[in-house]
Amino acid sequence: MFHQATVPGIDLAGGYAFTMQADAARLTDRAREQTLVHLISIWRTRLLDFGILEPEIIQNDVMSFQVHVPISADTGLVRKMLQQSGRVTLHLFKDGNEVQALRQRIDNVLQEKTLANTTGTSEKSPSGLGAFSRLLASLTVDEEIIDIVVKEENLTAVRRLLADSTVKQSIRSYNLANPPAGAFTWASEPIERNGQRFYPLYFINQDVDLNAQPLSAAQVDEASEVTAARGAYAVRLTLQEGGRESLANLSNTNTGNRMAIKMDGQVHMTLTIQGRIPDGRVELPGGNTVDEARALSVLLVSDILPTPVEVTSVEMIPPSVQGDTAVRNGLLALSAGIVLMSIFFIVLYRATGGIVALGFVYHLLMTVALLRLWILAGITPLLTLSSLIGILLSILIFAIVHIWCFEQIKESLKENTAVRQTVALMFDSVQPALIWIHVLLLLVSIGCVVIGSEALTDFGLALFAGVGSSFLTFFVWTRTLLSALTEGWDLKKLSI
Repeated sequence: MFHQATVPGIDLAGGYAFTMQADAARLTDRAREQTLVHLISIWRTRLLDFGILEPEIIQNDVMSFQVHVPISADTGLVRKMLQQSGRVTLHLFKDGNEVQALRQRIDNVLQEKTLANTTGTSEKSPSGLGAFSRLLASLTVDEEIIDIVVKEENLTAVRRLLADSTVKQSIRSYNLANPPAGAFTWASEPIERNGQRFYPLYFINQDVDLNAQPLSAAQVDEASEVTAARGAYAVRLTLQEGGRESLANLSNTNTGNRMAIKMDGQVHMTLTIQGRIPDGRVELPGGNTVDEARALSVLLVSDILPTPVEVTSVEMIPPSVQGDTAVRNGLLALSAGIVLMSIFFIVLYRATGGIVALGFVYHLLMTVALLRLWILAGITPLLTLSSLIGILLSILIFAIVHIWCFEQIKESLKENTAVRQTVALMFDSVQPALIWIHVLLLLVSIGCVVIGSEALTDFGLALFAGVGSSFLTFFVWTRTLLSALTEGWDLKKLSI
């Protein structure tokens, strides 16, 4: 049951090691040092905000790193958060007729080049189709707009052709004659038609028309009609005041034109500007799961990576034998301690002590329930030595509170034989102090979660659940049973 409310940490169940290489070719020594610090800070913030506790970041070389995450982490989402810059920019489309003219111009150049290489002449083929034409297709992707698309099997060939010097020169010549300069940009996701996968290839303004960062907020919600075709969830971006004004001006002067939302070199979404956008809100497809949308949200609100990063490998981390044994011994010690304390209460307070012995079971059930609430809140508690210490501390607090209260009852019964009145007075007298003690401990545990990291965060999450369950057990379980025995059953003598 405890494992259902927690996730084993790296020591207990192993994890994943991401090896990464950052590009430092253009950085000076001083800039490299600042970049290192900034990279580590961004990675740690992203992982913790996503709810991945216990991340370990190790610098292997000058710009080589390893990041260790627990076995429960989604490797695909972690990879995105580690290597994607998170930069969002808006670009206007070049006119469709101009794009088709450019495509035909490239067709002709490639056709002449291909024939010259094969026959030594520059005559065009009878079919009139160049190398590019055989690889490109046109589809109505969205909003009745015909886009250039590439079949999956032709993807490598088209990428190679776009890198051809002749094609680059043709695009440069076109850009000089048709400013502002444009560039071919791939879509982030393919589309399917009749079982065939196509990759849209857009021709958009090369320079940024609007930089979305920094964002005011990125909210995960169900997808609207705009993004429903790309998944069940969406991330709604709210630009800050300066970006909001720029978006309003850009949309107002380009009503009817098409705009692309670009991130990490790919177009994530296209839309036709229907009119002025005054509220600074833009919607991005978030994927089919809440976790995908949350990862994108965390990525967008964090700082932009200061340099390109590539994940070069992902390897399994085997569980530590020592860590596994230590946690197992910790659980055994925790169980033995609860049994011994139950025996202690029964021997010292007899039948009344049995209420506390059963209360330990109730306490553990409430602890599991509160740990599950952390998961629902988007934070996954880890089962580590630190969390076990937090649970053990809360059990000790629970035991001390009951000893204090029972001793007060015991002393009061020596002078007053009215059991019902004695129990009621005890609860009234200790209630303020116990509330303050538990509230202070809850604040301390929240502080550990907020300002701490790794082991301290695990401790804070477990302590919060343990102290909260201690409060519930005393005021719900113990108080209810004692009150029922003395008031409902009207006991004349309390075994204590």
